Amino acid sequence: MDYLVKLPNDSHEWRHIMRKQIMIGVDSFEEIIKENYYYIDKSLLIKDLLENRGKVTLITRPRRFGKTLNMSMMKSFFDARNDNRHLFEGLEIMDHEDIIEKHLGKYPVVFMTLKDVEFRTYDVSIDYIKDLVSGLYKQHLYILEQDLLDDSDKETYMSYRRGKITENKLSSAIMFLTECLYTYYGKKTVVLIDEYDTPINNALQEGYYQEMIEFMRGFLGSVFKSNENLEFGVLTGVQRVSKESLVSVFNNPKVFGITQKAFSGCYGFTEDEVITACEEYGYGDRFCEVKKWYDGYRFGSRDMYNPWSIMNYLSEGELRNYWANTGGLSVLEDIFAKGNLSLKDDTVTSNRESGKGRSDCTIKPDDKSKNAVVVEFKHIKNSLTDDATEHLVSTDSESGVLVAEARKGLEQIEEKAYVHSLTQEGYEKILRYGIAFHKKTCEVAMMQ
Repeated sequence: MDYLVKLPNDSHEWRHIMRKQIMIGVDSFEEIIKENYYYIDKSLLIKDLLENRGKVTLITRPRRFGKTLNMSMMKSFFDARNDNRHLFEGLEIMDHEDIIEKHLGKYPVVFMTLKDVEFRTYDVSIDYIKDLVSGLYKQHLYILEQDLLDDSDKETYMSYRRGKITENKLSSAIMFLTECLYTYYGKKTVVLIDEYDTPINNALQEGYYQEMIEFMRGFLGSVFKSNENLEFGVLTGVQRVSKESLVSVFNNPKVFGITQKAFSGCYGFTEDEVITACEEYGYGDRFCEVKKWYDGYRFGSRDMYNPWSIMNYLSEGELRNYWANTGGLSVLEDIFAKGNLSLKDDTVTSNRESGKGRSDCTIKPDDKSKNAVVVEFKHIKNSLTDDATEHLVSTDSESGVLVAEARKGLEQIEEKAYVHSLTQEGYEKILRYGIAFHKKTCEVAMMQ
């Protein structure tokens, strides 16, 4: 495709070049390949998954790091409904014939993304999830074309399709769909749940966390624990919801966070990939500046770049902060995203005297019906090896240094009564955060 690319900021010229079109915000793998949009090959994620997965695998990465696009790619690869070999021609995964022969198009797949479940009330969130479930059942209506289900199961299937179900019934929606798919295919189902923690993080901000966590325990637990029709499950999210709250309902999940080496190059762009992309789009001589602006993430032993920022830069040709203006906010973004409208009317103070001491950070909305926030930071200053850094955020050990320090931050907030003055000012909903960090690694503990 012949199109214009703007030259660097110190130039007013535009250059005609032949390059694949950069399409920002498209997270459908099939659409990107079919429309021949620019794509950095992440297909070896499939190989990494098959070699490292558990029965249930949870992969956590920050927002805007390609989690939904990678899930869409996995769906296209495993899905038995269509012959999608053509979508993967020329990609690195095709060099692994054993994987192609055994896994390409071999499973029924259920794919759901929860990234848009960000509503003010619990009831609206549940209604939206009902709509998502209805859409899933619509995709698989072919199951009813053959007389494989008995009348009772057909009636149940159509109740999910119409969205005419109770909240308790909704909890078993995906589990029942895997049963129907097994009846049709005679094969177990691959279940992919994208941004599983978005409804939970949003509920924490909006004040209905307990209701949502209880629902999600049933909704995800029914399909991922003791489900004989499950081949394997993959979840992605920004963070690991605590073992006590949610992950314990899964069947011994394998958790891969940013400190693990597995999948380290699969989410975001590696430095070599960014160098190549800059050269392809005429910005090779500006890589050092690009590195200063957009480098800053370390996954496993790799330095990684935020793909949202890089793709926007390649499209716009301007070095600026693209990431901070991206729609919804995670827990930490709500606190620290500079200049975002969500903080426009909030008062942010540091080292504010309150209770028996001074809190590191306090956020007070002008609207006292909204959440106020108190944050206590814990900086681990010791020089640590890479192995020790991995131990800092050990997901299976309560003794992880960062985990323990983050919890100490929460304890300090309570012991020093930092929320006392906020309570006196009339704030009823106060969020507490203990944040421990070492270099580019951090752990967050929270309490409402």
